[in-house]
Amino acid sequence: MEIIFGLRQAPRELALHSNEDPTKVKAAIATALEQRKGVIDLTDGQGNDYLIPVKAITYVQIGAAGSRRVGFGS
Repeated sequence: MEIIFGLRQAPRELALHSNEDPTKVKAAIATALEQRKGVIDLTDGQGNDYLIPVKAITYVQIGAAGSRRVGFGS
């Protein structure tokens, strides 16, 4: 699944791909945003850890899990 964060005072989005359960990720992000303090701790599919300050987040987009399509098929 792809997770995209919009961050304050950042010209680009932070995008990461995670193999974690989408329901658990969504719940963890929602809980952190409701508390409005602390950091969100996520791990991407390659094992990289991300600590994102909740106060810096402007929006979160959580994409559906799916495989990537390659090629020029119609």
